[in-house]
Amino acid sequence: MTSKDTRLTISKIRFNLEELGNLLEERTNIYDLDLTPSKNDNFELISLILKTIQYFKFVDKDITNVTDFQEKENLGSEFETLVEQYNEIYSQLSEDSNLDISEYKYTYTRSTSTTTATNGDTPATNNNVHKSVRFKDTPDDNDASELMGTRHAFKPYKDDPDEEESSSPEDVSNHQMFAQHQQTMMRQDRDLDTLHQLISRQHLMGQDINHELDDQLIILNDLELGVDQSLSRMDLANRRIRTFRNLMRENGSLVTICTLSIILILLLVVLN
Repeated sequence: MTSKDTRLTISKIRFNLEELGNLLEERTNIYDLDLTPSKNDNFELISLILKTIQYFKFVDKDITNVTDFQEKENLGSEFETLVEQYNEIYSQLSEDSNLDISEYKYTYTRSTSTTTATNGDTPATNNNVHKSVRFKDTPDDNDASELMGTRHAFKPYKDDPDEEESSSPEDVSNHQMFAQHQQTMMRQDRDLDTLHQLISRQHLMGQDINHELDDQLIILNDLELGVDQSLSRMDLANRRIRTFRNLMRENGSLVTICTLSIILILLLVVLN
């Protein structure tokens, strides 16, 4: 793995630590409201911690294989800072009675293998190192193959094709391919987690819209019922008016004669 890939993994660790900090803050708010985190919350937190531990192991192994001393020191310093941040979050989460993360503790020890001078504390430089060059009258076949670039171009025939050498370039290439495959899978897992969060938010929004539509449907049903009752009352009133009108048309003259007769009798009684 190159230093670029290692720094990419370190950036993923930094992102996961930010997510862990957000989840820790959410759990604190939940406890402040006298509530208990759900099993889904615990599972999400444990999954993120496990993924971060895997990233830690990859970076620790990659830093060990770095040959450049200065680059190795820089990567080790950054990685050590991230491990300290994780341990702070781990110490806070370990006090949570609803969560058991005792098996996810991680420690990191930086390697301090430096070469010092024999008569001082400063490291020895390349200027003080004397290199000897040895010439051969007859070059070896291996040296000639290496100069021609064909040292590993041909392989001897083997009866067992599954037999592999312990330190062949194919092993190193397969290891690199496996590591790159793991990095790709982790990046896809992170993208899937982000997509899961977006879908969860959309699901919550859909549920809110569904509840709002249910409330509006209840209001519309009540309004429709009220309109139907008003129409029934209006129909009843119209029927009564039509009945009264028909009665007036049929018996209107008789009622008028009776009314006038009563009035005439009352006047005669009063005047006499």
